[in-house]
Amino acid sequence: MEKPKKNTLEDYQTVITEAYDDWSDFLGIQHQWSVEIVYKPKKHMSDGDVVAEVDWPWNYRTATMRFNIEHLIKTQPSFRDIQETVVHELGHLVNADMWDLINSNFQGNIRKMILDQMEKEIDTWTRIVMRAREEGSDDGVVSGSNDSFGASLQDGLQQSYS
Repeated sequence: MEKPKKNTLEDYQTVITEAYDDWSDFLGIQHQWSVEIVYKPKKHMSDGDVVAEVDWPWNYRTATMRFNIEHLIKTQPSFRDIQETVVHELGHLVNADMWDLINSNFQGNIRKMILDQMEKEIDTWTRIVMRAREEGSDDGVVSGSNDSFGASLQDGLQQSYS
């Protein structure tokens, strides 16, 4: 049996960019934020085990969304997983004012507990938003204003299962 093709960083960059463009437009983030997407080795991530993270300077609407190169290549996430990751990171920007409020008013364990809870809320919000947008989609691919988005995702990444 032939081994499935491994996705390259370029494959992931294409899919991430398309997912970001589609979802940031859908969520209204494109019109409020300036977001730079970068690809870094895990040593440049706040936690080397995460696939992505986003941060922003307090009270500004500029952000950096970082993707962990090693994690992408090693784990070979599906296009659906990439989409969910992008939406999750965008969820942090949707809720940036709350994150800023917490970070500037709480310290120590209480701050950590609140931020951990916010992370869980972003996970839940991500699943709800994606499921709501999928309604009516025959193939389970979340597609938006860009008609080629779903097809491009499916063509751009081979689903690989270990």
